[in-house]
Amino acid sequence: MKKNELKPTFNMPYSSLVQLGDKAESLCERDADILIEYGINEGKRNKLKNKTQELKDMPTDEELLSLSVLRTQERNEYAEKVKEGIRKIMVRVKNVYGDKSPQYKRFGTKGLDKMSENDICRCAKRVVRTATEYLDALADKGLTQEEIAELESNNQVFDDKIDEKDNAVRERDIATENRIHTANELYALINEIFDYGKNHWYS
Repeated sequence: MKKNELKPTFNMPYSSLVQLGDKAESLCERDADILIEYGINEGKRNKLKNKTQELKDMPTDEELLSLSVLRTQERNEYAEKVKEGIRKIMVRVKNVYGDKSPQYKRFGTKGLDKMSENDICRCAKRVVRTATEYLDALADKGLTQEEIAELESNNQVFDDKIDEKDNAVRERDIATENRIHTANELYALINEIFDYGKNHWYS
């Protein structure tokens, strides 16, 4: 069963809600003797203060989005490095065995530019293994063990960058949900306190 999406119960920017929390805290201190009649005691006032501060301390969506974009750029940068390393090896394989040969097809690089990030990573690992196996024949075209090792190293970093990007997306999703949950609690508390204040001053 799909989890229901958590949504804000308020219609204002988070910055405005934080300011409203500060205002409510100030009014609670001023009207403490009045609000105690409605159960707004020191514990409730501290809860209001702590919720407001908690929301202030949370990273903004702009911060988390920027981090996600940065991680995506880093992942894409290494994807290009890995693909470049694969192509440099495959042009040697083509000129030794031909691009219709069983040896060439063993590398499994067809459609490289259309592969997903995870498929590129797996493809690079396969190229490293197979190029190492055929190194004696490919060395005549200038391929070295160092070049294969460089591809392997770049691919490991690429693999890590994929995980870092995915983690950044998950962290943003979790932080968004936590921010909404905290903000909804703060908004409900402010509404309750303001209701008591309006009722008192109305009469």
